[in-house]
Amino acid sequence: MGTKSNGAMKNVFAAAALFALTAILFSCGRTEKTIKSAKKGFSVFEFRFDEARSGVCRTKPLANAQKDRVIYKVSEPIRTTPVFVDSIVYFGANDNYFYAVDLRNDSLVWKFKTASDATSSPSVKDSLIYFGSDDSYFYCLNRFSGKLVWKFKTGAFIWSSPLVLDSVVYFGGGDGYFYAANRFNGRLKWKRKLGDEIRSSAAYVKGIVIAGSIDSLGGRVNALSAANGDDIWTFEIKEGIFATPAIRDSAVYFGTWAKKFYALNWRTGARIWESSFGGSFFSSAAVGKNLVYAGCFDSVFYALDRGTGIPKWTAKRVGEIFSSPALVDSLVYCADLGGTVFALDAESGKIAWEKKSDAPIIGSCVPRNGKLYFAADDGSLRVVE
Repeated sequence: MGTKSNGAMKNVFAAAALFALTAILFSCGRTEKTIKSAKKGFSVFEFRFDEARSGVCRTKPLANAQKDRVIYKVSEPIRTTPVFVDSIVYFGANDNYFYAVDLRNDSLVWKFKTASDATSSPSVKDSLIYFGSDDSYFYCLNRFSGKLVWKFKTGAFIWSSPLVLDSVVYFGGGDGYFYAANRFNGRLKWKRKLGDEIRSSAAYVKGIVIAGSIDSLGGRVNALSAANGDDIWTFEIKEGIFATPAIRDSAVYFGTWAKKFYALNWRTGARIWESSFGGSFFSSAAVGKNLVYAGCFDSVFYALDRGTGIPKWTAKRVGEIFSSPALVDSLVYCADLGGTVFALDAESGKIAWEKKSDAPIIGSCVPRNGKLYFAADDGSLRVVE
């Protein structure tokens, strides 16, 4: 009787295991099918919208804000800037997870566990999505299934947003190294020590990657060969750079911790102009035809003349500005640590609309199809429409 009972129990366990495996395989298949069937729409593949990190987004603007709502909520702050492929939004959070959410029904498609905060804004290329974590790993996932493709170990946190070009992914590390890896298998192509830490993301133009760094003596902006990491030029500054350089025409623009804002020739590193302000710049610039836009930690939003660096207009805000602006046609969008999202007329600085949320906003707003998406420190991913 005992033998028969043991045999029966084995059959029960075997059946249960088979059922669990079938459920997992079905779930994985359903997850991939969900994303592959996503409604086609305007996609945002990377931080600052393009390789030059221009901050210019070519989509339908949101001229009037009627309402805002929560799309999805997690347990800890979301300090990354989301990316979008069709109707799927991807973002990391401080709860040690990276998420894919379906905008058609505001539901979770998949989430991926990391060992610490996922604070690097992601980039998407084809079927792969890339981001870094405070656990010192750089991750590549299959964006359809959320499964790990490869990961790369660095010496510290990774806040830099990846730059993906052809078969290579570039990113900076909190260990002060700038890395170039094969984007398909994670094999290191080259790395360069730029400082004690790299917190900003790199911009690209005509074979050159431009990245900022921080060290005990201040900081610098480096222009490197994308092919092999060779130095092209270096620009020394008194304090570090957190903001991501933005490129347009012959110039690269960025602000620093030292309350300075610069324009350099991106080919040579020669200074075009520098201007002084009342606070540090963590906000990356958006570069229009005639003006450069950036938020400052003095709670002022600035529009600077591209040729001289002289402010054309300013807009005083209640909170400090960490978030980076997005320029769409005649409107520029941004957010502050007071929890307010706002839209300004790009030529005059006149307020077009503003919406108050419940928590500070560190990541940047993303315009998309006449709506504006952003995340906040209360763990919410939101949309203004």
